[in-house]
Amino acid sequence: VVGIEEPMAVTRPSRGVRVYDFGRNFTGWVRVRASAPRGTVMKIRYAELLDRDGNLNVKNLGGALATDCYTFTGEGVEEYAPRFTYHGFRYAEISGLADAAVEEARVKREIVHTDVEATGRFSSADGFLNSLHEAIVRGQLSNLMSIPTDCPQRKERMGWTGDAQLAAEEAMLNFLVPTFYENWLDEMGESQME
Repeated sequence: VVGIEEPMAVTRPSRGVRVYDFGRNFTGWVRVRASAPRGTVMKIRYAELLDRDGNLNVKNLGGALATDCYTFTGEGVEEYAPRFTYHGFRYAEISGLADAAVEEARVKREIVHTDVEATGRFSSADGFLNSLHEAIVRGQLSNLMSIPTDCPQRKERMGWTGDAQLAAEEAMLNFLVPTFYENWLDEMGESQME
């Protein structure tokens, strides 16, 4: 975990459902602290977009379920965050809890990516260019997951070599990544058959 963020806004598109807006896309998951009776199943869904009614829009996920589930033990305040996955998202939807429980739930986003050191900076008098560069950096970081990946929001989070080699130059301008890429190339060589 390289960062923790509070949601910028919370909406209630329907009874027992809350949508948490973290203001920008990034990779990671949400950590939830809540109480619920034994056997209650909390569902957390992730998306980059909302529809007109404020519900998650998952059309661009390429079939990814982008869903985590947790079953409560009923023993006071419990804390959940997934251990074996991550998501590319701006919005997280929590359902399955009673209105009072979801209202009291504590929700934070934990940002996850390979912890690379920044080596460059960009700033201009043009706010649009600054925002564009920030989005590029977030997109790059969201695809540095021990190997360079593609599209952390979809189900095909693979280390495609074509996309990775196209983004490598940009990564090298913004981050100290020689060890990252050396490791990736070694792993590719070791995984090839004769």
